Amino acid sequence: MIDFAFPGIKLRRGRVVASMIVLAVSTLAFAAPSMAQTFAKGADVSWMTQMEASGIRWSNDNGTQQDLLQILKDHGMNSIRLRVWVNPSGGWNGVNDVVAKALRARNAGYRIMIDFHYSDSWADPGKQTKPAAWRTHTFDQLMADVYQHTFNTMNTLATNGIFPEWVQVGNETNNGMLWEDGRASVNMRNYAWLVNSGYDAVKAVSANSKVVVHVSNAYDNALFRWNFDGLRANGARWDIIGMSLYPEPGNWQTLLGQAITNINDMRSRYGKGVMIVETGMTSTEATASKAFLTDLITRSRNAGALGVFYWEPEAYNWQGYSKGAWNTNGRPTIALDAFIEGSPPPPPPPPPGSITLQENLTGFCGVDGTIDSNNAGYTGSGFANTNNATGTTVRWRVNAAAAGNFTLQWRFANGTTGNRPGTLRINGANGTTVALPATGAWTTWTNSSSVTAALRAGANDIALVATTSGGLANIDSMTASGTGVSAVACN
Repeated sequence: MIDFAFPGIKLRRGRVVASMIVLAVSTLAFAAPSMAQTFAKGADVSWMTQMEASGIRWSNDNGTQQDLLQILKDHGMNSIRLRVWVNPSGGWNGVNDVVAKALRARNAGYRIMIDFHYSDSWADPGKQTKPAAWRTHTFDQLMADVYQHTFNTMNTLATNGIFPEWVQVGNETNNGMLWEDGRASVNMRNYAWLVNSGYDAVKAVSANSKVVVHVSNAYDNALFRWNFDGLRANGARWDIIGMSLYPEPGNWQTLLGQAITNINDMRSRYGKGVMIVETGMTSTEATASKAFLTDLITRSRNAGALGVFYWEPEAYNWQGYSKGAWNTNGRPTIALDAFIEGSPPPPPPPPPGSITLQENLTGFCGVDGTIDSNNAGYTGSGFANTNNATGTTVRWRVNAAAAGNFTLQWRFANGTTGNRPGTLRINGANGTTVALPATGAWTTWTNSSSVTAALRAGANDIALVATTSGGLANIDSMTASGTGVSAVACN
């Protein structure tokens, strides 16, 4: 076989070897961890940052605005999937956007899947369009393009401490990728070699990441056999077979039964793992969707599948997409409850007559420091991290319908070995000291002891003031309880 040389890269038998791999990988600041094995219950939320930039927000089941990733976690999800486009218009789903979302997911404690489309926009069974910058390239150059784009993206993730558990090389490649060169029905060998180019790049950066080849229509066993028989015959390498399944309320039982049969066949025929990497149903059919998802999770796991991902459940009033799992009022539909099975239930809402003030809600008035999101376990969109100095404060404002005694409590984390207390200051007057002792780690959150405080009728300014040079512990929220208490806007 002829070797085709490009700067720093050789292409041989569908395998891409970069002469600088060892140097590049040796510069990474983190070691790739071993990957988890529990059943993945997840969501593709690639639209999240774009929706946020457009002003869209999400509320939990109780109607309280909350960070999307926290709402999904409270509904039993443990994994997040993110698509990558090569040079997208506006930057959405480009590498910088993907890294920003991946960092949020990692910090929230999620497992991560990366989905390479190898296109500047959507790649799916109906279109596998080459990126504009690659359109005039020879097939040998395309293999180098796939390798370098995959390697560079994985390397950028790795330098940010992110080693995805799963990586898709291509999206819904029913008939290959990068048409026409990689159209499987015309040249299965080219398709297989492109898969290998992506596979080798993933493993060069993160050897423990599982490489996924993704085909739609999970119920179509003939399609899967044709695709993966062709890949195997041409020496392709992959770890997991990914499937899409989008049934309708009237046919989900039939299609799910066929998909389970296909899962069993794929596992036995190729000796590889199988995952449902995309699924969904019309949002207005939430009851049917919940029944379908509940059965899908149970039956696919019993068949040996590795996980189920809902595609863009957060979508509502967005780009005409109708298969999300959110109501138009900003709350999730009951379909998402299917993912709660086997997971701890979300914490109960505060009791009547109490409010919990977080940094993204009315009543939070600021911090002498920053709002951070780098320690998992917080609620809302982040937590208050004071500067390391005596006298630094976190501030809130609440309204009391009538003067009286109220109960205050703070959710905090303290990763030091000592107490980081604060003086409770109400309406400018210093009061008791609130202990914020060590919790064992900055990701271990707990509630402080309750404090009884006298509030006046109307608005009350409340602050915790650091009494040590280390500042306060990290503060996630303050809960105020009592008759007629409410949040009020800060001055």
